Amino acid sequence: MVHDVLWEEYGVDPLLCVGCLEEKMGRQLWSGDFTHCALNVLNMGWEKSDRLLNRLTDSENPCQVRNRCDSWDTWGGREL
Repeated sequence: MVHDVLWEEYGVDPLLCVGCLEEKMGRQLWSGDFTHCALNVLNMGWEKSDRLLNRLTDSENPCQVRNRCDSWDTWGGREL
């Protein structure tokens, strides 16, 4: 699960795959985009795609690296 602010802006479908959400956002997800919930825990027993596992463990903020956000903890000027 991603933060509500991202889902409200980009999540049209109830079950949107990682790739489709990233396409709508215009960037890759990173670990800071995900909430702290059981679904996002790596070893909780639910199967996760390789792409999702990669994003859940990627600690490099693409906003900071690519200068695509206003600051470290915002996306498009909205607080995460």
